[in-house]
Amino acid sequence: MASYFDLKGTTIDSFKIGKGGPTLNRNGSDINIDANKIVTEASQLTDLSGTLSIAKGGTGATDINGALANLGAVSQNTFTSFLNLKANLASPTFTGTVSAPTPTAGDNTTKVATTAFVNTAIAGKADSSTVASDLALKANLASPSFTGTVSSSGIVDITNTTASTSINTGALTVDGGIGITGAGYFGGNIVVGGDCINTGAAGGPRVFRIQTAGLDRWRLGAGSTAESGSNAGSQFFIQAWNDAGNSTIDNPVTILRQSGGLMTLTRPTSITNTTASTSIDTGALTIDGGLGVAGAGYFGGNVTIGGNSVSNPTCFINGAAATQRYIRFLTAGISRWNMGVGTVAESGSNAGSQFYIQAFNDAGSAIDTPLTITRAAGGSVSITRPVDITNTTASNSISTGALTLDGGIGVAGAGFFGGALTTTQFRLSALNTAPASATATGTLGEIRYDANYMYVCTATNTWKRSALTTW
Repeated sequence: MASYFDLKGTTIDSFKIGKGGPTLNRNGSDINIDANKIVTEASQLTDLSGTLSIAKGGTGATDINGALANLGAVSQNTFTSFLNLKANLASPTFTGTVSAPTPTAGDNTTKVATTAFVNTAIAGKADSSTVASDLALKANLASPSFTGTVSSSGIVDITNTTASTSINTGALTVDGGIGITGAGYFGGNIVVGGDCINTGAAGGPRVFRIQTAGLDRWRLGAGSTAESGSNAGSQFFIQAWNDAGNSTIDNPVTILRQSGGLMTLTRPTSITNTTASTSIDTGALTIDGGLGVAGAGYFGGNVTIGGNSVSNPTCFINGAAATQRYIRFLTAGISRWNMGVGTVAESGSNAGSQFYIQAFNDAGSAIDTPLTITRAAGGSVSITRPVDITNTTASNSISTGALTLDGGIGVAGAGFFGGALTTTQFRLSALNTAPASATATGTLGEIRYDANYMYVCTATNTWKRSALTTW
């Protein structure tokens, strides 16, 4: 049976365990054990220079490394070798194949991403060969060169400031066409090397807008008139806008699309070219066709109708029946003469629309109508003014003289002749009233007839008579 001592609370300087066993010596606060012998029981005391099995409390070895190995410990060298096979906790560097738990798909923590996690994350993504081929289809960020159709769902900001002087220069050049769904703004000029096309649905305006500070000033393009066939509709127009840019003023120019369609100008048109006109082919404005003017026309020079090569040139003044159609002559804008057709209604048998010449006073009011001619065949020519014929051709027959008449002449008043009066017949339309006496009122040369006498005034208020007798 094992022996033991309860030394609790006892202070000793030296203690010997068993016969011939080790001695425990106190050296200050330290206790030294004589390791030459270990004694467990008196009957099992043995020289420690030998080998004591682990079962009997020994190590089963004769040296420290063996004892440590038998007791399950490792040597310093082995331990160091073991440490060299380990990675640091801080910033470890691994070799060989490293295994770790695979995080759940979509994990966004600091856990180690295993190849399984990565493969799951990139499943369905392009492999390197696909990426390489895809990259070959991409343009560089710096000075990209695009092919095909270029589109962008976001804003593309090209900061290069190279000026454009041709289709091959500028911050952006396009070998093909360019399509823009929305509005486009340009800070400089737009130079078009080909056609500039504005397309849209029929029945809707297709316009170019000219603005001031973002407010409309002019629009020009195709209007909203429907295309109904025969080249009608989609008329061209130029449209003016107000200062607020929110309302039209008018359409100064409108041109119908079909051949021969009208060009309508709603504004006064000024042609400042000063080329003189000497024929129908010269001048500041020449017109191959006719000219229709609804209002008055003013000419600062002569108006010539026709030309050297023109047959039957005619000036037409057209208007409704029973209205005046005339040429007016003015002085400083005030009427002096009218010449034209009067207001007598056309009632049939070529009646109405008589020709007239009308005089106006200094203030521009009508004086009278010196000449009126009725239109019907055989109609009268009415002259309300004295007629002075200054031609001095002598008359020696019915077909000579300053005035000749193929027909008769009717004179309601007195007639005076400075020369001889030659006639084939002299006839009074009615007998006269005889002077009451030889001293009745009379004018020298006056002749009267009654049924019995011919009376001649030989001097003022002096009459003589001659009897008329039968035979």
